[in-house]
Amino acid sequence: MKQNLGLGRCRCRTIQAQDNWAWCVVEALHAVLLVRQEQPQLTWRAAQRRAAQHTEVYVLTEMQPVSQQLHAA
Repeated sequence: MKQNLGLGRCRCRTIQAQDNWAWCVVEALHAVLLVRQEQPQLTWRAAQRRAAQHTEVYVLTEMQPVSQQLHAA
C-alpha cells in the first residue's frame, strides 16, 4: 500500500508533516476513484486529470469538494 500510494519516498521530517502528506495522498486517490465511478469509461490518467481540475476549481473558488458534495446529498 505504501508504494502504491507513493508514501515510500515521503521527504517530510516531522510526524505531523508525514501524517498530512499521507492524508493528502489518500484524498487524491479518493478523488480519482470518485471520477472513475461517475465516468467508468475514462482511463486512469484521464480520471487523474479530471480530479485535478475539480480540485483546482475547488481551491480557486472555495467550493465544496466533490467528495463532500456527494456525502451531503
